[in-house]
Amino acid sequence: MAPRLTRSHWPANTSRPVLELTPGDVLRQVAAATPDRIALAEAAPPSRPGFGTLVMAGHFVTS
Repeated sequence: MAPRLTRSHWPANTSRPVLELTPGDVLRQVAAATPDRIALAEAAPPSRPGFGTLVMAGHFVTS
C-alpha cells in the first residue's frame, strides 16, 4: 500500500530572490550587455540574429 499523502504542495524555494522582471525586461538587459551575441541558432529564413537584432525586431512587431 502506498504511503498516505500529508502535503499537497512544496514549500517555496527562498534560496534566491524573486526578480520582478518580464521576459521582455530580461531580453532588453541581455541585449544591452551583449547586442552581437547570437540569440537564436535557428530562424526562418536560416540566420543567426544577435540579441540586439532580436530586440529591434520585437519593438517593430509590438509597434
